[in-house]
Amino acid sequence: MGEILTVTIPKQHCRSCGHLLDAASGLEGTPKPGSVTLCIRCGTIHLFTPKMRVRLPTDGEMLDLMLSKNWGQIMLAQKTVRAFQTLASLSRQA
Repeated sequence: MGEILTVTIPKQHCRSCGHLLDAASGLEGTPKPGSVTLCIRCGTIHLFTPKMRVRLPTDGEMLDLMLSKNWGQIMLAQKTVRAFQTLASLSRQA
């Protein structure tokens, strides 16, 4: 398994929940245009643009991702983010 790298990205907001995004982590090294990233708050899948801004994938891009060898890892990461946020929410309510 590769080393997890965290890099600073231009400050921007998740296209789904509005959470401020300013870093990205992954096993594939430094993110580049076209790389997949997830919002750390809601788990929404984004792609990086050439200017390293996040955008939602098109329907065709989502289909390509779903058919890719990485889809299982993407889904596991998304479920992990969402489970963590659920636990964090429950602990704040306690």
